[in-house]
Amino acid sequence: MMKKLSLGLLLAGFSLLAAAQGPVKFSLRAGLNFPTYTHSAEPGIAVSDIGRNISAYAGVTADIPAGGLISVQPGIIFSGKGYKDKASFNHDGTKGSAMVKDDIIYAEIPLNLIANLPAGKNTVCLGAGPYVGIALYGRTKYKNSVYGSQQQPAESGDYEVDFGSDGVYRRIDAGLNLTVGMRFPSGVGIQAGYDLGLSPINRDDDLIKYKHSVISLGMTIGI
Repeated sequence: MMKKLSLGLLLAGFSLLAAAQGPVKFSLRAGLNFPTYTHSAEPGIAVSDIGRNISAYAGVTADIPAGGLISVQPGIIFSGKGYKDKASFNHDGTKGSAMVKDDIIYAEIPLNLIANLPAGKNTVCLGAGPYVGIALYGRTKYKNSVYGSQQQPAESGDYEVDFGSDGVYRRIDAGLNLTVGMRFPSGVGIQAGYDLGLSPINRDDDLIKYKHSVISLGMTIGI
């Protein structure tokens, strides 16, 4: 189903390009992501909150006039997602800490509806729409240590994430994104966004469902 949705967003983007009611403008986009996972669990299972990682995104979008102040904005974005979490304990003289993080790179296809609102010489851009992402690569890193009265050597490592029916995570992600930005007469702009994952990224048989939650900050440059 997700593959069909991804193809549908691509076809919708090409159809909008063909039906554009004015000149189509293209922009390069790049910036920082601050991703984490939201979660839901079966009754009786306790899950703690998960911290945010720091990653990046870059890509290109097309701004297609749709009449009045409205435009449609498809694109292709390479986006880093995942999470980073730390924990520590101190019990009877024994202290310890643990860190684990996921770094996953997605190729995403967003399709946003944008309201372009005049603000003096500048333009305020407010938008929302669906996205579909395909995981290209992922890696998990961890580090655990215990010290004090029961000191132990630190343990650390990393391994590549497996995707698909036999892997830890699904390869396809889907959700909604919100965006707000300011575009200046020079064609340069600033942008903030939020991606809300609606599709669980881990397997169906897991008792805890994880979804992406990504805050982003960046710049746009018209080309």
